Amino acid sequence: MLEKIVTKYILALIKAQVITEKEKETYQYHIICAVESILVMLTMTGVGFYFHEVIHVWAFVFMIRNRTGGFHFDSFWKCYLGTVGLEIFVIYLVDFTDNNVIVIDLICLFVFGVILRIGAMNHKNMNYDVEEYEAIKKKARLASTGVIAVIIILKILQIIGKAVLY
Repeated sequence: MLEKIVTKYILALIKAQVITEKEKETYQYHIICAVESILVMLTMTGVGFYFHEVIHVWAFVFMIRNRTGGFHFDSFWKCYLGTVGLEIFVIYLVDFTDNNVIVIDLICLFVFGVILRIGAMNHKNMNYDVEEYEAIKKKARLASTGVIAVIIILKILQIIGKAVLY
């Protein structure tokens, strides 16, 4: 549905001679990506407000998820539902494990181990070449190592709470 709306918009731009037929595909791709990103951010912000966890949701999306790559489904709507569902799961998990240090540490170590092992996912929708894929894997591993380092520092300083869990 989104693609149909954007296609109509692009055709109107071509008809009005704002862009050329040659630029159609590029504009369509970038507009769809922008609209999808805005939709995800608005939804995630709404989830944050609903659960009274806006700062934590933004931290998750901006600081962790966008830098670790992640798994990519074959359509935007599957990715969208997966992202929103994952964040709701994390919110419930944090509430469930609140102040249970052993469970939190085991979950962190497991996730860190998976990211160190896999690095990042390459999906047909992403279509990275070998060099890009290696760079994405390195970025995901560095971001995860940074997050673990912050968690370790906060534990050493005996700073606990929901912010550490997220």
